[in-house]
Amino acid sequence: MAEQSGTSFGPHPVCLIAVTPAGVTDNLRLKGRVQGMLGGVMGLSYVAGPLVGGFLTDHAGWRWIFLVNLPIGVVVVLLIVTRLPWRRGAGTAASPDYAGVAVFTGAVATLLVGLHERAPWMLAVALLLAVVFVLVERHVAEPLMPLRLFRVRAYALACAAAFGGAFALYVSLVFLPRLLQGVWNVSATSSGVRMYPLMLGMVAGSGITGALITWVRPCLFVGAALIGIGAVVLGGIGADSSAVLLATGMGLVGLGLGPTMSGLTVVIQTAVPAEYLGTATSNLGFFRQVGGSVVLAVADTVYRSSAGSTPTSTAHAITTVTGILAFVGAVLLLLATAGLPRSPRTTAVLVPQNR
Repeated sequence: MAEQSGTSFGPHPVCLIAVTPAGVTDNLRLKGRVQGMLGGVMGLSYVAGPLVGGFLTDHAGWRWIFLVNLPIGVVVVLLIVTRLPWRRGAGTAASPDYAGVAVFTGAVATLLVGLHERAPWMLAVALLLAVVFVLVERHVAEPLMPLRLFRVRAYALACAAAFGGAFALYVSLVFLPRLLQGVWNVSATSSGVRMYPLMLGMVAGSGITGALITWVRPCLFVGAALIGIGAVVLGGIGADSSAVLLATGMGLVGLGLGPTMSGLTVVIQTAVPAEYLGTATSNLGFFRQVGGSVVLAVADTVYRSSAGSTPTSTAHAITTVTGILAFVGAVLLLLATAGLPRSPRTTAVLVPQNR
């Protein structure tokens, strides 16, 4: 648990540093191209990671999937220190929301454990902590998650869309390798290679959306439809299905996820004032992570209760869970997209006061 906390704490500020500066420009097309490239890189990393991890596990040992991050981290730090422009901000000293961080961490952790263990009392505690969190955020000077931002429709719906889109992404990344390695008996390296259709689809979808950023809403509609179709394909795969069918389903899901990587970031960054760019962008990533955590907790619970001892029953359990939850994510993405503005606005919305 300590290792997971450390590896989660480090990369997220780096991701925020990468995607936030692009929101400063008023050139919508430039913003779209930059976010398209960043979204493509993110999609590449999501699936290239399992390939590299599989290769290291097969040939160097599982510990190297963690140790390999050390030289990468050194390079990233050097690039940030030497290449990223910076200046000290003016104004009063920051006042971190320690209470909000503590309460919110407790709420999310209790929710995820409650879903995994199917403990209603823990879900009730998580709900209570969520209410306490809202009360805390209303009374601190610099809230962790400014509630006023949720009064901006584009911001609130983009966060909801990221939450739903994460369903298909995370359930595919975690459960399809189980099918490949546990049922089809392929190696960890081969499993990573066979996940490439998902990655290539995400890169292509993100790049296309970045180029057509003024039509981000139609791109998200098409993306939701592609995820839904891909979910149906994945849900019908069995122990004896062809690799082509699996690749087709992954490709459709990946192509549909692409617009959520770049398009939603542009929607967020054009909906809030400049001083909220960092907070808004980080919250978008946060809702994507929470969506992934929630869907994995639900998926694992359903899988454990339905998986059998034969390859056929195991494959059926894996693909059913993957297909159904990915389809649910597509529906959530579709509903959230329906409420978004028809095109991103380059002028920031005046955000009401917190209270």
